[in-house]
Amino acid sequence: MPKYLVEAVHEPDPASCLRLLDAVLMQGAHYLTHTDWGCMVGDHRAWMLLDAEDDAAVKHVILPAFRDKARIAKLNTFTPEQIRAMHTQAH
Repeated sequence: MPKYLVEAVHEPDPASCLRLLDAVLMQGAHYLTHTDWGCMVGDHRAWMLLDAEDDAAVKHVILPAFRDKARIAKLNTFTPEQIRAMHTQAH
Protein backbone atom coordinates (compact mmCIF):
# COMPACT_ATOMS: atom_id res chain seq x y z
CA MET A 1 0.00 0.00 0.00
CA PRO A 2 1.37 3.45 -0.84
CA LYS A 3 2.80 5.56 1.98
CA TYR A 4 2.15 9.29 2.34
CA LEU A 5 3.68 12.05 4.41
CA VAL A 6 1.21 14.70 5.55
CA GLU A 7 2.63 18.00 6.78
CA ALA A 8 0.54 20.72 8.39
CA VAL A 9 1.78 24.17 9.39
CA HIS A 10 0.10 26.24 12.07
CA GLU A 11 0.62 29.67 13.56
CA PRO A 12 3.58 30.01 15.96
CA ASP A 13 1.61 31.08 19.02
CA PRO A 14 0.71 28.92 22.04
CA ALA A 15 -3.04 29.29 21.42
CA SER A 16 -2.72 27.90 17.87
CA CYS A 17 -0.65 24.97 19.10
CA LEU A 18 -3.22 24.17 21.77
CA ARG A 19 -6.17 24.45 19.36
CA LEU A 20 -4.53 22.00 17.01
CA LEU A 21 -3.46 19.64 19.80
CA ASP A 22 -7.00 19.70 21.21
CA ALA A 23 -8.48 18.98 17.79
CA VAL A 24 -6.18 15.99 17.33
CA LEU A 25 -6.86 14.71 20.84
CA MET A 26 -10.63 14.98 20.29
CA GLN A 27 -10.29 12.66 17.28
CA GLY A 28 -8.73 10.02 19.52
CA ALA A 29 -5.46 8.99 21.10
CA HIS A 30 -4.52 7.07 17.94
CA TYR A 31 -4.16 10.32 15.99
CA LEU A 32 -2.16 11.93 18.78
CA THR A 33 0.29 9.02 19.01
CA HIS A 34 0.75 8.96 15.22
CA THR A 35 1.46 12.66 14.79
CA ASP A 36 4.91 14.19 15.28
CA TRP A 37 5.28 17.83 16.22
CA GLY A 38 8.02 20.43 15.96
CA CYS A 39 6.39 22.99 18.28
CA MET A 40 8.70 22.42 21.24
CA VAL A 41 11.69 23.55 19.14
CA GLY A 42 9.89 26.46 17.43
CA ASP A 43 9.03 24.58 14.22
CA HIS A 44 5.25 24.84 14.14
CA ARG A 45 4.52 21.93 11.87
CA ALA A 46 2.99 18.52 12.43
CA TRP A 47 3.74 15.38 10.42
CA MET A 48 1.88 12.11 9.95
CA LEU A 49 2.88 9.01 7.99
CA LEU A 50 -0.15 7.29 6.51
CA ASP A 51 -0.69 4.16 4.46
CA ALA A 52 -3.51 4.76 1.99
CA GLU A 53 -4.77 3.58 -1.38
CA ASP A 54 -4.59 7.02 -3.01
CA ASP A 55 -4.53 10.79 -2.47
CA ALA A 56 -8.30 10.92 -2.03
CA ALA A 57 -8.13 8.42 0.82
CA VAL A 58 -5.43 10.50 2.50
CA LYS A 59 -7.50 13.68 2.21
CA HIS A 60 -10.43 11.86 3.78
CA VAL A 61 -8.29 10.81 6.78
CA ILE A 62 -6.73 14.24 7.42
CA LEU A 63 -8.41 15.94 10.34
CA PRO A 64 -10.39 19.09 9.52
CA ALA A 65 -7.98 21.08 11.70
CA PHE A 66 -5.14 20.10 9.33
CA ARG A 67 -6.87 20.24 5.94
CA ASP A 68 -6.48 23.91 5.06
CA LYS A 69 -2.71 23.94 5.32
CA ALA A 70 -1.84 20.29 4.81
CA ARG A 71 0.69 19.18 2.21
CA ILE A 72 0.47 15.61 1.01
CA ALA A 73 3.46 13.80 -0.48
CA LYS A 74 3.30 10.28 -1.85
CA LEU A 75 6.52 8.58 -0.82
CA ASN A 76 8.54 5.96 -2.63
CA THR A 77 11.72 3.97 -2.17
CA PHE A 78 14.43 3.20 -4.71
CA THR A 79 16.29 0.00 -5.43
CA PRO A 80 19.97 -0.01 -6.46
CA GLU A 81 18.85 -1.17 -9.91
CA GLN A 82 16.51 1.80 -10.30
CA ILE A 83 19.31 4.19 -9.37
CA ARG A 84 21.67 2.60 -11.91
CA ALA A 85 18.95 2.82 -14.59
CA MET A 86 18.40 6.50 -13.76
CA HIS A 87 22.13 7.16 -14.25
CA THR A 88 22.04 5.35 -17.58
CA GLN A 89 19.02 7.37 -18.74
CA ALA A 90 20.65 10.66 -17.69
CA HIS A 91 23.59 10.15 -20.08
